[in-house]
Amino acid sequence: MKVLHAGNMVNFAYLFAKKLRSDGIDSDLLMNTNPHPSSDPKLYDSFLNNSYPNWIKFYDTKKNMWHLDIIKTMRNNYDLIHCYVELPIFAYFTNRKFIVTTQGSDLSRLAFSNSLKGFLLRRAYKKAKVLVFPSVGSFLLLSLLNLQNGIFIPPITDLKKFLPNTKPSLNDKFTIFHPTSQIWNIKGNDKLIYGFKKFIENHPKSNLIIVDHNTDSEKTKMLVQELDLEKFVTFVKGPLNVDDLKKYYSIADVVADQFIATDLGGIGREVLSMKKPLLTSCWIKKYGEVFGSPPPIANAFTPEEIAVQLELLTDLNFRQKIAQDGFTWIHKFFNPDIISKKLQLLYQKVIDGEKISDIRKSLREIDDINNN
Repeated sequence: MKVLHAGNMVNFAYLFAKKLRSDGIDSDLLMNTNPHPSSDPKLYDSFLNNSYPNWIKFYDTKKNMWHLDIIKTMRNNYDLIHCYVELPIFAYFTNRKFIVTTQGSDLSRLAFSNSLKGFLLRRAYKKAKVLVFPSVGSFLLLSLLNLQNGIFIPPITDLKKFLPNTKPSLNDKFTIFHPTSQIWNIKGNDKLIYGFKKFIENHPKSNLIIVDHNTDSEKTKMLVQELDLEKFVTFVKGPLNVDDLKKYYSIADVVADQFIATDLGGIGREVLSMKKPLLTSCWIKKYGEVFGSPPPIANAFTPEEIAVQLELLTDLNFRQKIAQDGFTWIHKFFNPDIISKKLQLLYQKVIDGEKISDIRKSLREIDDINNN
């Protein structure tokens, strides 16, 4: 079979396509020729040697009629189109079989909007043979949109790239690393700063390393100043490439991600893979229902909860246990080989025109084998 992966926000599709190609599935990737740094495979994957392989195709949003270029590529000789984020809108006009993977605000915001783009995305969701969602927070959203074609499949994390590699800290301080983009209304970065302020009242020998990147970076710096935290906070210019991320993961005692979303994001999965304690927000109960076991993390939604969790994480034995348990959990439930098997089965059954109920049953059988 030949599959086109269309769209590549935060290299989500690149990881799928790369893994499937290594498993013998002919997969191409269609992406913007001018990607955001976080969505550029060259910055993520050093093995590319700063050049794109020939299986990556491009569209250029700076050109006229770029919309038609996407549709033209989708109409090439592919057995199936796997679309991501907003690219399903284009697949909707191709008369080709396609499936969709949602990644965040495309489902939670755009699909509920009254805009033309929101209307077309909803139409594309309904027309898609399968709507793959990697977020446990999406179950409710799908029901609100009355979509019956949803299937949960976790995202791929390159567990071989993010290996445990603990290094000495930069100093003798308790070090918290916060690599997350500074977008307060999505990531809750300000919550971390307020929580850290409470925490250092009893633990002044602490250091918070913040990656200086994205729309609210200046607001973050101003808040640090207002709370008189300058001597406790270090800013690192971002975005960081993967090698630099891994370096800071390694020296940190704790990695703090986001405090609004209900799901583990890419940073969270990388941290667990590197056997580091993860401080973040997560819909623990739903994860337990979906996987049978919730992720072993320091779970917090408010500044007060963040301060409490940081207090617990000062205990070395607790940090080591939560890190080991997280490492075991991520390797069991986010095994790239298992996820690849699920995608391959899904693709073939969609191509063969099987019912979604039969597809779900076959995917559950893979889970049963993996969990026993």
